[in-house]
Amino acid sequence: MDEGANCTDQAVGHIAFATSARRSHLRRAPINRRRAGSGGLHRGRESLHLNLPNDLFNNFRRRIHTPTRARDQCPVNADACNAVDGDWLNVEDKIGLVPIYGGDHFVFDRSPQRRGGRYASLFVDEICLQVERTTTRRAPHDTICDVGFVVTSGLDSLAVSQISGDSLIFEPVGVRGVSVLGQDGVRRAGGEFWGRGRRLKCGAAGGVGRGDGGGDSRIRQKGK
Repeated sequence: MDEGANCTDQAVGHIAFATSARRSHLRRAPINRRRAGSGGLHRGRESLHLNLPNDLFNNFRRRIHTPTRARDQCPVNADACNAVDGDWLNVEDKIGLVPIYGGDHFVFDRSPQRRGGRYASLFVDEICLQVERTTTRRAPHDTICDVGFVVTSGLDSLAVSQISGDSLIFEPVGVRGVSVLGQDGVRRAGGEFWGRGRRLKCGAAGGVGRGDGGGDSRIRQKGK
């Protein structure tokens, strides 16, 4: 990009949520798509990007569960990106993550510096589906990240390991959705169309989206 350029249009992001709330837990399936705006040089990329505080308040230690093991995550002495084995993870038997599309495993982006919060006052581990540190030239409207995943609150590692989902991606480009099997045996689907002035069905699994800028979406159920 040119020196001194105004970079407010470097990227445009869209996000939609399908939420299932119960008294004991919350389950949410976000769909996140980010595209280059006017194009130019982009320094690095991180998709999903969930900040996990790991500081004094939890004694600088987090218990991470994956399909193959449970381990304690402690502070690091240098910047690091650590891939997580398996297709789900759970933090402290409280926060769960399952990728649906856009990546098949998680990556922890870690730093010895405080960087979390408005004033960069917390040590945080950033949980991502992709991490790139290179500078890339992108053409206008290039896709930077395109991911769907499930995030839960209040479910233990056993419950998170049983979550399954499928992507719902349809032409024309811009239609994205996820289909997730619930604990009650009902498969629910949600879809979103990030386009303009058209109404589209997102397949037999259920979601309907109508786009006008952000657009709207609603969720249907598919029986057991």
